[in-house]
Amino acid sequence: MNALLTKAGAAVLCCCLAMAAGAAPPKTIEPFDGKTWKTLSADVKKPTIVVFSATYCTHCPAVIQKIAKDKAELGGKVSLIGVVMDEEPPGLLAKPPYNRVDRVFVFEGHEQAVRYTINPEWRGITPYVAFMAPGKPVKFFTGAPPARELGQFLALAR
Repeated sequence: MNALLTKAGAAVLCCCLAMAAGAAPPKTIEPFDGKTWKTLSADVKKPTIVVFSATYCTHCPAVIQKIAKDKAELGGKVSLIGVVMDEEPPGLLAKPPYNRVDRVFVFEGHEQAVRYTINPEWRGITPYVAFMAPGKPVKFFTGAPPARELGQFLALAR
């Protein structure tokens, strides 16, 4: 019985800590198309990282988890958005790493056309990461962003 209470207490504590850090999992999955990208990039109010991923991508979860961990230390001063390019798997919002992002989107429409709207040079390799900050051009990375670049970007929120 004590073990059960301890596990329950730990779960409640983790939930409270996550909510206090602004890390409540997203509640809805939003459609993502070329217009969505234009709106997101034009209306950015604070440093925002967008990770484009796919269900078949073996590296994407680790990249999202790493960025989510680093961003959590800043207490909500940075937004993290996850975008799934290929399909919406069952239970997406409850699964790591998508339960650690602020918003979750799934591509809607023709994938190549949406990618072209985001960046005409992007050839669909995932993870594809975009750093957006007010008044700065969007910076893209194929694969995990270098630690130095991520650190410099996160420093904008300090």
